Amino acid sequence: MSDEKNIEIRSDEVQEIIGKSPSWLQRSGMTLILAFVLLLLLGSWLFHYPDIIRARVVVLSENPPAHIVARTTGRIDQLFVQDKDVVAKGQIIAILENTANHEDVLQLRNDLADADRFLTTFDTIYYKVIVPDYRLGDIQPDFSSFLRLYNNYISFIRLRYYPQKVASLKEQVHMQRVYYDRLWSQRQILENEFQIALEQFRRDSVLYRKEVLSLIDYKNSESALLQKKYAFNGARTNLAQTQKEIIELEQEVIGTEKEFEDQKRKLQTELIESMNVLKSRLEYWQKAFVLETPIDGNVTFTNYWSRNQQVSSGDVVFTVVPERESKIIGRVSLPLRGAGKVKPGQRVNIRFDNFPYMEYGMVRGSVKSISLVPTNDNYIAEIELPQDLTTNYNLSLTFSQEMKGDVEIVTEDLRLIQRFFNPVKSLFKDKLLD
Repeated sequence: MSDEKNIEIRSDEVQEIIGKSPSWLQRSGMTLILAFVLLLLLGSWLFHYPDIIRARVVVLSENPPAHIVARTTGRIDQLFVQDKDVVAKGQIIAILENTANHEDVLQLRNDLADADRFLTTFDTIYYKVIVPDYRLGDIQPDFSSFLRLYNNYISFIRLRYYPQKVASLKEQVHMQRVYYDRLWSQRQILENEFQIALEQFRRDSVLYRKEVLSLIDYKNSESALLQKKYAFNGARTNLAQTQKEIIELEQEVIGTEKEFEDQKRKLQTELIESMNVLKSRLEYWQKAFVLETPIDGNVTFTNYWSRNQQVSSGDVVFTVVPERESKIIGRVSLPLRGAGKVKPGQRVNIRFDNFPYMEYGMVRGSVKSISLVPTNDNYIAEIELPQDLTTNYNLSLTFSQEMKGDVEIVTEDLRLIQRFFNPVKSLFKDKLLD
C-alpha cells in the first residue's frame, strides 16, 4: 500500500512539473519563432525572383552574310571562284546548266544596255548593230522577234521613203505656187486687155448706132471682145485649178507626214514591247540560272564546291561573308504568349550552343527593339551586346556568323515577397469586383 501511495505521490509531482513549463523556455521559443519569421520576411524582401521569357536567339553581324539560294534544280555548269575568294557585289559565282550559252546571253545583255539609249531617243546616232549569231536556247524566239523589229525599224528610218515623198510633195507645192504667181500675173494682163477690148467695143457700138462704123468693123470689135473675155476667164479658171491642186498637195503632205509618224510610232511601240519581253526573259534566265553575290565579301562553300554537282531549288549553294567588321547583334523570335511583357532596355542573358554555359559562362545584353507586327506567329526582338561576346566569366568568345543559343529576357525583376502577395492582391481585387 505504501508503494502505491508513493507512486501516486510521485505521479502528482511529475504532473506538476510537466504541466508548468519554465518561463525561460517560453521566452526562448517565441524569440526563435519571431526571429525565423523576420529572417523569412527579410529574405523575401532582399532576394529577387525575376520573371523570365525564354526563347532562341541567333547572333550575327549587323551586316549579315548573304546566302545565295538556287532558284531552280540542275547541275552546276560553270564555277568561277574558289572557296574563301574575295568577291564583289554583282559578281557571277556560278551558272547552272541550261540550254543557252551563258557568254552569248551576257553579251546580249550588254548589247541591250547599249541599245537602251537608242530606244530612248530613237536617234540613229546611237544605233548599234546586233549580231544574230547568239545561241540563246529558250530565249532564241524572243530574240529573233526583237532583232527582226529592230532591223525593220532601222531600215524604215534609213530608207526615208516617207520623208522623201514629203519633200517631193513640198517641192511640187512650191512649183505650183510659182506657177500660180505667174498665172496671176498673166491674169492681170488678160484682165487689162479685156477692159481695153470692152471699152473699144463700147465706142464701136456708139459709132455703129450712129451709122459711122460699118457692120463688119462692129462684128470684128465684138469678136475681139469675146476673145479677150474668153482668155481672161481661162486665166481665172487656171488660177482656181492651180489653187485647188496646191491645196490637194498640201493635204497630201499632211497625210503623208501623219502616215509616217503613225507608222514610225507603231514600229517603235512594237520594238519597245519586244525589247521588254526579251529583257524579262533575260532577267528570268539571270535569276534562274546565274548565282551572283549581292554584297562584297568572301565566298564560302558549304555543301557545293565543284562543277557538275546537282543542286535543288531552294538550296543555299554559297554564302558570302562581309569583309568589313560590323556591330554584333542578336535576333530573337518571341512567341506571341508573353511577348507583350518584353520592352526595350530589359536585361538579356545568352547561353550559346557551341560554348557550354558551365565552362564559358553567358553573354549579357539588352533588348534594343521589337517588331511592330508578328511574323509567322512570332515577334522579332533585336538584342544589343554592349560588351560584344565577353561572358560573365570574363572570357571573349570567338564570333562566327549565325551563332545560336538560348536567351533569357528578364521582363520583371520582382522580390519574393511581391511574388507572394501579387496573387493574394489579385484574388482580393477579384472578390471586390464580384
